[in-house]
Amino acid sequence: MDIEIKSEPFTKEELEKLKRDLKAGKLRRFGAIVSHQKLQFSHNALIAWKRSSPGNKLSAALKEKEYLSHIYLRKPHRLWPYSLYTMVHAKAKKELSIFIDELSRLLNCRDFRVLNTVKELKKTSFNPARNKRSFICKGRAITKFPSGEVKRMANQKGIILMIALIFIIVLSITAAVVIGLMTNQARIAEYQIKRMRAFYTAEAAHTYVFEQLRTGAKSPPSGAETWTDVLPSGGLNGGYQAKVVWGAPGSGPKNTRAFNVTVDY
Repeated sequence: MDIEIKSEPFTKEELEKLKRDLKAGKLRRFGAIVSHQKLQFSHNALIAWKRSSPGNKLSAALKEKEYLSHIYLRKPHRLWPYSLYTMVHAKAKKELSIFIDELSRLLNCRDFRVLNTVKELKKTSFNPARNKRSFICKGRAITKFPSGEVKRMANQKGIILMIALIFIIVLSITAAVVIGLMTNQARIAEYQIKRMRAFYTAEAAHTYVFEQLRTGAKSPPSGAETWTDVLPSGGLNGGYQAKVVWGAPGSGPKNTRAFNVTVDY
């Protein structure tokens, strides 16, 4: 706000209102904007210093320098390792150099960069009420911009929550599919193992029956008959047992006897 230059710029009522606003936190401080160009400060520069944060004593010494208008401490970057910034105002180039040398000795720092002001593009005091205003609606902070657009402060959190939920759902579906495939593969592998065991058990029973017939330990039955538990010692391959189903005489080719070996698994 612009204040008229006079001996008493505020009325008693205005001073009381300012006191209430300060107490309520609506106002933080009063400050004046100085047009240094009109005061013939034509040589201005921002000095970037490569050094750590100054202590309280050094900060107090910097604040005493009348030619400094701004003192900032910022995080350095690997491509720009300067963290301390001072704005210097002078009326001549030589005077500016003297001020910079004085600061260099005070800060005990020779690693700095001088960024001279080429042209002032904007100089206004920060007034957040000029750009936007906030109010409370249903327990939520809402910011209204000059364009009339209203943005809920919770929208951004809602979007992040939605993205997180979608990610969790996709991850859960993927995990379920992978687990299903792994379970199915395990079942297929188990079935193949059982099938191979049954096959070799049947082969063993077939050979065993032929050997029994060859040595005369057993004779073919006179009619159709089923031999169970053909293999000795409780079976092979983890307890698998075979049975032999004999056909009737002449059931095989060229008047031979046919028999089938079956294994349950």
